[in-house]
Amino acid sequence: MTRVNVHLNNDYFPAIVDRVLMGERIVIEQENKSIAAIITYAELKRFEAIEALLKKATQEENEWLKIAVQNPAFDSLKDSREDIYTLKDGKPFYDPEWTRTVVDNSSFHSTVESEKNLYTLDDGKPYHDKG
Repeated sequence: MTRVNVHLNNDYFPAIVDRVLMGERIVIEQENKSIAAIITYAELKRFEAIEALLKKATQEENEWLKIAVQNPAFDSLKDSREDIYTLKDGKPFYDPEWTRTVVDNSSFHSTVESEKNLYTLDDGKPYHDKG
């Protein structure tokens, strides 16, 4: 990975683009701090697809957790013997952020949003979950 200064002379930019097209990733620095990167458009599309899939997976996981909290079939999990304990101190694991955002949010109905912003990797067309 090559690092270049943000104040790089514009005469070098075509050469940098050529290097990126050959598969190299360029990191742009300002005051010795990485501030940006130059990657191929194909890499950008892959990163965007991965982000979209991770977002969808997180939404589906939150949907499952909400169902589990509200469904009496999972009441046995509320028993303290079912607690998850941390390795660090042996105390039950507790995530107040999850409780605040999912369980106590009365307007929370579903985290699964429309798939209008998800695209397939092979052809770039909108993704639609058939499942």
